[in-house]
Amino acid sequence: NLSYVDDRYFDKITITAVYDFLIRECDAARPDAERIWRSPGRFCNGSKGVIDGLRSRFVREKQDALDMLGA
Repeated sequence: NLSYVDDRYFDKITITAVYDFLIRECDAARPDAERIWRSPGRFCNGSKGVIDGLRSRFVREKQDALDMLGA
């Protein structure tokens, strides 16, 4: 039964899970031997400024998506 897939509850869970994962990736990023910041899953890479910018972007995008959903 896939009737729940179009449900807002499912959308909210999916949006939250994806963005929370990306935010955690940014939080866990550390500099490597070349001083490039890398997250454990390699989803967030760059300078500390880039990682901080990505984290801020993910937080804003998550809230925007949830706002559009009406969640």
